[in-house]
Amino acid sequence: MNDKHKLAIKPILVSVEEPLNKSIQRASGRKNESKFPFPAQKQCPQSIAFGGASLCRLRKLFNQSFLNNTRIVYNGFAAPSFDPGWFEAAESKPSLVSLTSRSVAKGRGSASFLTVAGRPCVFKRYHRGGLLARFVSDGYLYTGEQRTRSFSEWYFLFALQKMNLPAPVPVAARYRRFGLFYTADLITEYCRNTRTLSQMLAQGPLAAFLWRAVGRTIRRYHDAGVYHADLNAHNVLLDEERGEVTLVDFDRACRSRCAFLHRRNLLRLERSLNKLAGLGKCPQYRTKDFQVLLRAYEDAP
Repeated sequence: MNDKHKLAIKPILVSVEEPLNKSIQRASGRKNESKFPFPAQKQCPQSIAFGGASLCRLRKLFNQSFLNNTRIVYNGFAAPSFDPGWFEAAESKPSLVSLTSRSVAKGRGSASFLTVAGRPCVFKRYHRGGLLARFVSDGYLYTGEQRTRSFSEWYFLFALQKMNLPAPVPVAARYRRFGLFYTADLITEYCRNTRTLSQMLAQGPLAAFLWRAVGRTIRRYHDAGVYHADLNAHNVLLDEERGEVTLVDFDRACRSRCAFLHRRNLLRLERSLNKLAGLGKCPQYRTKDFQVLLRAYEDAP
């Protein structure tokens, strides 16, 4: 993916309170769009007053608070022909979007590869972890649109693209409200010709230049003030031919220049590698390999 494409990001937010295709056409076709354009809202009659507020306003407040509501934000450049059916097809009719049997990760936040409109993408449904997952697998308490897991990660990826950091291009994010709770989904572009660090170590030892590339990439993120909340061997993608590294899964990531948190990132990655080696999934991994990564991290300009 070229740099021009990475910087060409136009977020468009759509509220699914009417036929979605009409909302999308209106949102993408507005003149003088703001930075985060919203579709024009229908005008409600204000003639009937009740307790100082119109019945229409009370109804709108009730709908926003308790009734089902779906909101989608998508990349107007990466997905100019966006179809809201991509989400539905990915979760209920995999054959329509050519879902493969591969998955990015197992368990919480698992993701699947899919092809939409000829473009390879990754679809992720957010799932809970821990004991609570036994009772509520994918439901979260709604505390505001910008705090939803999918919108938060989508806008974070949007910011990373503007910072020219190696991360997946955000395509679309959705959350669906059910009363006081919501579910969340995210679609990002697939990083071509890459494999996870764990996959590469499972097949054999990793070349020293790739360990150094991982260290320098992590340092780029830290110098930019980015803290990855779950930096493990499954969230590091490597392009062996180009020697390039991409980080994925920025759920709960944040901006921070705290040295303690940056050190915590490196320790988290080291624990992940040691765990995989202990389970026999990365038999070729050695402690000295991580030392190569650390030296490249510390020596990075």
